[in-house]
Amino acid sequence: MIDAGEVSRFPRLRSSVVVLDPEPAGDGVERDHRHAGTALPDAFLAAGARSVIAPLWPVSREISDALFRAFHEEESRGGEGSTRPGPAESLRRAQLALLDAGGDAAASGCFSFVVLGAPR
Repeated sequence: MIDAGEVSRFPRLRSSVVVLDPEPAGDGVERDHRHAGTALPDAFLAAGARSVIAPLWPVSREISDALFRAFHEEESRGGEGSTRPGPAESLRRAQLALLDAGGDAAASGCFSFVVLGAPR
């Protein structure tokens, strides 16, 4: 797992969005979840990423996969005036789509993810 110190040694990033791994829950592996706070996201923002999508708590791989499939679909769609919606709006739309689809996606973690940095 990468840490904030390693990120600080990266050359300047040109990424508009960095997505942090949600560290799947329930796989029997103990992990330190402190990066879900701000140290790792802040390091990516300082290194040049415009936005970081980070989990606030661990979620299952199934939930994160479903969420980010929906997220990428939203990112590729045009909004009003055929502009792309940006990561914050794409994440919101993806979360609402999973909520509307039912199942345990909403209750189990799709709302664990937040956008830090620039919303567009």
